[in-house]
Amino acid sequence: MRDRQGGVRWAGVGITTVAATIGCLVLLLVWRRAGGDLPTLPWLALAPLLILSAVVLVAGWQVRGSVRPPGGPGGPGGTGTGSQSQRARTLGGRPRTPGQMTPQRARGTLVAAQASALGGAVLVGWYLANAFLAAPDADVPSVRSLLFRALVSAAGALVLVVCGMVTQSCCRVPPSDDDDEGRGEAPGRGRVPDPLPE
Repeated sequence: MRDRQGGVRWAGVGITTVAATIGCLVLLLVWRRAGGDLPTLPWLALAPLLILSAVVLVAGWQVRGSVRPPGGPGGPGGTGTGSQSQRARTLGGRPRTPGQMTPQRARGTLVAAQASALGGAVLVGWYLANAFLAAPDADVPSVRSLLFRALVSAAGALVLVVCGMVTQSCCRVPPSDDDDEGRGEAPGRGRVPDPLPE
């Protein structure tokens, strides 16, 4: 589920969603055979998903401003060059000053983004499983309402997935040309930031 640079891939998100959907379907079928009803899926559950999506996205945009500053390496108008010693003292090629983004905060944002992407994929699977089981009885008003809530909630969870993946991309440090040549990689691939010295 992770690429060779340590990030979560879309393929991994898809696999997680399919696995979660199948697993939740089995659990819900067993629950119904035992006499249980489908969960009610209240609308209130959407609020935490949307709030978390917004928080993760804003945090990612803040990291992006430090990782890819305008005029700096990897930013608009930047040259994409710089020595390793200089980059070791900066985050995204810009010297850190008090109050600026720290490597620890950038790393925490990256972890939160990846957790949001994978956790959101699990939630998408959960809501889709509920929708699949409710669909055959959608002619019943109460079940049709449950189906609608399940689909809308799945869309909300998908928003969390997208925000997590976008934030992960914001946390990638654009490599310098020297770094690319040393590793034999094509310029501009980027990498997940490593912990930097204080």
